[in-house]
Amino acid sequence: MTHQLVMDYRNADGSLGQMCGNGIRVLARYLVDTGLCDPGALPIATRVGLRHVHVPERRHDLEGPVTVAMGTPRFPGPSRIIVTTAGRSWRATHVDMGNPYAVVFTENLADAGDLRTAPAVDPADAYPHGVTVEFVTALGPRHLALRVYERGVSETRACGTGACAAVAAHRRRTGQTGAAEYRVDLPGGHLAISASNDGTLALTGPAAITVQGTLRLPAAEHGHAV
Repeated sequence: MTHQLVMDYRNADGSLGQMCGNGIRVLARYLVDTGLCDPGALPIATRVGLRHVHVPERRHDLEGPVTVAMGTPRFPGPSRIIVTTAGRSWRATHVDMGNPYAVVFTENLADAGDLRTAPAVDPADAYPHGVTVEFVTALGPRHLALRVYERGVSETRACGTGACAAVAAHRRRTGQTGAAEYRVDLPGGHLAISASNDGTLALTGPAAITVQGTLRLPAAEHGHAV
């Protein structure tokens, strides 16, 4: 009997995340490294549909790149979105990669300030379920640097789905089309984004299990740990 693999993702504050590009890659790595699944292609269901992850054959160090097909970005609008933080305002692009993003392009990532509080986004009703705000600097035609204020988290060191959103906004902004490879630098490392001729994106990056433990949840009816 074949079982369906499912990822249900929660942000640090307990709120729902429809998708997590890095999270699904780490989940796939865990499934392979623990022997629950074989290396190769793993279809994993998420709240935004089926995502296909590829985990290469095991290495002796149980590390190495993991790739996930992320689908096609959407640009829901509106055409005028304003992000304000650190006393400055920018135009932003609304990109939907399963999660909602407001993508800002700036010459210097430090312009975003300390990102200890969520940037203001107008109009707020463009994002009824909250928004992750990204500040992006283009280091080259296919090389971006990124800082992220992630909804339900605050500033985060890595954001795989967000890296895809940044590439999608960059391609639209610069008129790039067709297949291409991109590098996105984040505080936690760098990710590789592949764009296909049809506009679909794939995310590749390292994934390694660094710590393991046991999570005990209270039973809903009797209060017993499960």
